[in-house]
Amino acid sequence: RLLVEQVTGAVRWRECVAYMASHGATKFVECGSGKVLAGLLKRIAPQAAGISVGAPADFDAYRGFA
Repeated sequence: RLLVEQVTGAVRWRECVAYMASHGATKFVECGSGKVLAGLLKRIAPQAAGISVGAPADFDAYRGFA
């Protein structure tokens, strides 16, 4: 039952990002291939900065970001 709820339940990404931004988070890192969440971040919290780390070479960008 819990697994079904986890897989089929609503994702409250907008609320999570808005909460973190309202409590002082200014930098976000998306891990994995793609940049969907980083794109959503721009709409939810335009004042925040975000990067996507999808491959080992991307970690160089992360070092300068932190």
